Amino acid sequence: MQGRLHSQVLTCLTAAVVLGLPTSANAQTGQNLNPDAFFELLHAFSAAVQKPTFAVLQDVASGVTRPAGSAFLSVSGTNRRDGRPDADGSLAFGVGLGDARKTIGAEIVASITSTAPRDFGDSGSFTLKFSRAFPKGSVGLTVEYLVPWGDVVGEDVKTSLAWTTGHQFMLSDGGTLPVLFNFGIASATDYHDSWTPFAAVGLGLSDSLSLTAAHNGDYAILGASASLPRLPNMSFQASVLDLFDQYNDRRVTLSISYAINDLL
Repeated sequence: MQGRLHSQVLTCLTAAVVLGLPTSANAQTGQNLNPDAFFELLHAFSAAVQKPTFAVLQDVASGVTRPAGSAFLSVSGTNRRDGRPDADGSLAFGVGLGDARKTIGAEIVASITSTAPRDFGDSGSFTLKFSRAFPKGSVGLTVEYLVPWGDVVGEDVKTSLAWTTGHQFMLSDGGTLPVLFNFGIASATDYHDSWTPFAAVGLGLSDSLSLTAAHNGDYAILGASASLPRLPNMSFQASVLDLFDQYNDRRVTLSISYAINDLL
């Protein structure tokens, strides 16, 4: 199995609330504050002191790249390979370059798809990604299977174009629900040789848990990403691919990632 084993945890959205406090002129009318407005103000203060939540996208190409000077190392494994009940694993290392907010962001990822001791590092390829951020979201171009070696030689280069945007929903209890929306099109998939659309939604349920629901153009994917307070640079991901077993290829992938935010 090729670099698809690597869970693409490409971005996280941190929700934040900014409060506007009343000025001295407005404060004079505070005594006329009605009950509904008073409770709305309490909810706003409650949201301001809550721990931030985050949303993550997994297993699909997104419109964002890692910040410049950051890097990650990921170890992934699955319980099936090429439709057979055979365990498989992969490694990936990536670095972020450029500033997508000012010019163009870039990301380079090296994937090693042969992790067995007898042939470790014998197969792999590179992925190159570019992104540009806009006020309402970010667009990204991903090119996979570049400079392949070993068993990856012969794989067609795959290109994906994606748009990622986010929105923070206010909940009735004063909390927030950050959501990432991702839409794109890929030049090929595992089961299609032509341009195929894909989509994903990431839900930030807490400051340490996010869920992803996606369709990669072939099948449905359900994933979860978690972090631990004592291990702030590490994240743990689990995904079920081919969720409804459309291609008789339902499998589970597990990943552990370690991020460095100030490499350069």
